[in-house]
Amino acid sequence: MTESDLIAEGSVSGFITRKNYNRCKRLHSIIALSLQIFHFNSFMLNTNFTVEDTVIDYLTVLSQLEYNSPQIQHPETQNLLHLYDQYTAETLQGRHGKTAQFYAMYIDFINLYHLFIRSIRIGDLDLYIYVLGKIVNLFFYFNQQNYSRWLVFYLNQLQHISDTHPGLREEIAKGSFGIRRTQKPFSRIPVDLTLEQTINGEAARRLTGIVNLTNSISARQRWARNHGARTKIISHVLKRAGMSNNREDVAADLHPDRLKEHEKQIEAFMLSIEQTTNPFTFSIDKDHLYQYLYWPGYYPTNC
Repeated sequence: MTESDLIAEGSVSGFITRKNYNRCKRLHSIIALSLQIFHFNSFMLNTNFTVEDTVIDYLTVLSQLEYNSPQIQHPETQNLLHLYDQYTAETLQGRHGKTAQFYAMYIDFINLYHLFIRSIRIGDLDLYIYVLGKIVNLFFYFNQQNYSRWLVFYLNQLQHISDTHPGLREEIAKGSFGIRRTQKPFSRIPVDLTLEQTINGEAARRLTGIVNLTNSISARQRWARNHGARTKIISHVLKRAGMSNNREDVAADLHPDRLKEHEKQIEAFMLSIEQTTNPFTFSIDKDHLYQYLYWPGYYPTNC
């Protein structure tokens, strides 16, 4: 990552210790996508499969449509995805080597995270329950006792929500699953995260709100009670004047300029991998797991 300028050397320790969520989210997504491109290329070479132009045209058109749950209706594309899923399952089972299996597991973990975030953003409770059941296994794998214990209990409550709380599933489906602060459909965020970014964030600032202006309890109460009405009036005036504040966009990573920047970073990272060793290449010994050591004087070795 440092050689391809994805991250500065001084920020590596923070990334490894998971102290910056946004940075880890961006870097893990870029790395997983780059590795998945290598894996897909190995699938095409190993199976002698050629992607037809009709598949590329169909996927190009599909990527331009705004659907929360797109469905593949193209037979050639369905066949491609089916064959690639079979190849991925073989990689996860270790049939293409231990190194390929290790990095395929990493890609699968990141894909689970993307599904989890997607379920929250679009408010899909069924997808949320499904991916949560997959994520529970990871906490058992890595011996996270508290998460594995309480997440199983939480998942069991969600699966029986219609029996314990009749009508709650329908309310969640209407939009109670998260909070959408913009007009875009793919923009819901969890309730607790919204609370941290709005009310708790404002409360942590000393120079905002009525607290900085007066010590009168009654004045603070009046300010708190009419805060919602004043916010609606201000938003309405800004909208009519064409001065709506759109800076708070939770889908900033999907902007065209940000996507172009990520594309350059992916190309740089893939070039750095190609200059060392592709984990999905057929020349690697299948019986060994290869690690990469980037110290001066060290070279890729197997363990």
